[in-house]
Amino acid sequence: MKKGNNERSILLFYNDDEKGIRLPINNFIILYLLLIFSSLVYTGIDAYYRQK
Repeated sequence: MKKGNNERSILLFYNDDEKGIRLPINNFIILYLLLIFSSLVYTGIDAYYRQK
């Protein structure tokens, strides 16, 4: 149920004017980049400790 509600809210933002579109998409992209960055850092630290 929650997933469907989130998708609906995103669609509503698309129907809105540009100001409504920018915020949610930017937040999503920032979260996604943070996830990728943290996973890269984690794998790098893991490999570094294995080499020792």
